[in-house]
Amino acid sequence: MQINIAIIEDEPCFVEQLCALLQQWERENGSLINMKKYPSADQFFLNWNEADVFDVVFIDIMLPGSMDGVAIAKEIRKHNEDVPLVFVTSVAEKMSEGYRVSALQYLLKPASYADLQVCMNKVVKRMQNREQSYYHFQKGKNTMVRIPYNDIMYFVSALQYTDIHTHSGVERQLERLKNIEALLPAQFVRCHRSYIVNMRSVYSITPMWITTVSKEMIPISKTFFDSVKEKFIQYVDKEVL
Repeated sequence: MQINIAIIEDEPCFVEQLCALLQQWERENGSLINMKKYPSADQFFLNWNEADVFDVVFIDIMLPGSMDGVAIAKEIRKHNEDVPLVFVTSVAEKMSEGYRVSALQYLLKPASYADLQVCMNKVVKRMQNREQSYYHFQKGKNTMVRIPYNDIMYFVSALQYTDIHTHSGVERQLERLKNIEALLPAQFVRCHRSYIVNMRSVYSITPMWITTVSKEMIPISKTFFDSVKEKFIQYVDKEVL
């Protein structure tokens, strides 16, 4: 597993110490770490682009310049809501500020190896869960496709094919719907002999129709209505909690 890491920190001595701890963790866990280091917010945003997909970003809270660590985190969150952010600071009182940007963890300077282990174990677990959050299928002879489950609204049977309706368009897979159904997580529910719907995409249900959040209408058959209704109620309750 390769882990891409960004470190936004202006103190060279701490950058050196953090890199040494990460390299120790890399040796002990058999992972490959790719680190990019930035001494300021300006340097990070000057060089950061959509091609830089980081698995974790370490951010010093008290950086010099116009943007401190929390401001950097807020800007990152505008483009990426999921990347784990780890704040590093020498002032314990500053740690509470990270809750506003869903920080994964905090490291007090100088960081201990035990704390870094906890942090990196969380990162790896997130990466593993993220990989399991995709629907994979073969498209054509030599092409593999993966789609985030949360981007899929519903599947619909088209003879020996299945059309996958996503928020960005439609993909076609050479596979029957019944075979796909067995591979899907619990958020997907059969609502008709030709349809499987993602509960995350359901806006409302009636005895005859499901309305999606994008206002598409999907049929419900009498056979499946009670189970779909129950799943919908469970999903709404879960979202509220």
